[in-house]
Amino acid sequence: MLRLFALVMLLANAGYFAWSQGHLRTLGWGPVEQREPERLAQQMGADKLRLEGSAPTPAPSPAPTTPAAAATEATTCQAVAGLSPAQATAVTTALVGAGLDDKHWALDESVLPERWIVYVGKFPSADLLNRKKTELRSLRVEFRDVNAPALQPGLALGTYSTEAAAQTALQELGRSGVRSAKVTKEREEQRSVAVRLPALTEAERARVEPLVQQAAGKPLAACP
Repeated sequence: MLRLFALVMLLANAGYFAWSQGHLRTLGWGPVEQREPERLAQQMGADKLRLEGSAPTPAPSPAPTTPAAAATEATTCQAVAGLSPAQATAVTTALVGAGLDDKHWALDESVLPERWIVYVGKFPSADLLNRKKTELRSLRVEFRDVNAPALQPGLALGTYSTEAAAQTALQELGRSGVRSAKVTKEREEQRSVAVRLPALTEAERARVEPLVQQAAGKPLAACP
């Protein structure tokens, strides 16, 4: 009896499985299909629906753009040279007052050493000066007019950096027939300072040039 009951249940389960899967639809047996195409057609924006709590899809970021390089204002190197130390200090003080610190300028210092000459003069008249020039030409001795106002009119028969070198030259000129010459100093040692602004814009130059002119007594000029 139990075997018969198990056989009936097995056949019933197999039949239900075949019916639910639509295998008996050719015999007219099968589950009713639920189809409502008109409801699907009435849906609006179904592709935009999302589950509550889910993160929205981020919008695509625009492609990064490379900013154009900022235009660099043109600069020039300007300087004021031939200054005494006091003048250079006045110029740099004016520059700082105009907003340019020591990163914007530099000091270039040079030294002119003292200068010694073998000297003939002063001559009391132009006639005596010309006679001496004629005499020196006959002895084949080179000469030039002196630069120092205190020694004019006079002639330099040689220029030297030390007094000792000038004395040696004087002795040699004496053996050549030169008379009345002596050794003297034509120029003392001179210290000269240049204030250099290596990267000055036009706007900065317009602002500081009047100040430099006032402090140094001369204008800015292009760097040599």
